[in-house]
Amino acid sequence: MNYVYSTASNDRAHIEWIQGAEGSVPIRGKSVVIHGKANIADKNFHTPEGVVTEVSDEDLAFLMTHRQFLTAIERGFYSVQKRESAVAKVVKDMTKKDKSAPKTHEDFKNASTFKDEKVA
Repeated sequence: MNYVYSTASNDRAHIEWIQGAEGSVPIRGKSVVIHGKANIADKNFHTPEGVVTEVSDEDLAFLMTHRQFLTAIERGFYSVQKRESAVAKVVKDMTKKDKSAPKTHEDFKNASTFKDEKVA
């Protein structure tokens, strides 16, 4: 088994789309979901820094050909490991949160965090 560690705030489905005959709608092929929910408080107000998803060798082979999955690795939101480790240990060197993560008190302390965002 393989383990994909994620600091993404949402689950992400990595889908293979198969093109049929010309002009037809693409057909959904293989799909692998990588769990998110990092930086999202659960019902007990526990907010994990990262999460782990166990994937088979076949699923990992598919993911390693998927452009969006590879981009998430390059940007530091995913890390692939052959052995299961403590999530906190693996994610400490990864990108801490994506743009969909909720704002925290720390974000408000740094006013420059919001300089590019428009307020309605």
